[in-house]
Amino acid sequence: MADDIDAANDTAQGTIDAQVAARRQLVEVQRKAKEAAGQATFTHCLNCPDEITDPVFKGVSRFCSVECAEDYEKRYQTRSKQNSKIGQYIN
Repeated sequence: MADDIDAANDTAQGTIDAQVAARRQLVEVQRKAKEAAGQATFTHCLNCPDEITDPVFKGVSRFCSVECAEDYEKRYQTRSKQNSKIGQYIN
């Protein structure tokens, strides 16, 4: 019975690996298309000073990870709320 489970796990892992490879290839094609069109590609994260090295995010994202993007969005929302409250007192 363990052989059937191992075979199923190998098949599932093969499918996942193929999907990841296809996604990375798509991202690379998109990055090259942006460069050819003269659009800026991002090499450093907007949230932290780290260089974007993950090929999934490099050139197509402004953040080095999903966590950085979420953190940036939370701080952006907080700043927006603070600015709107300040605007109430100025007008």
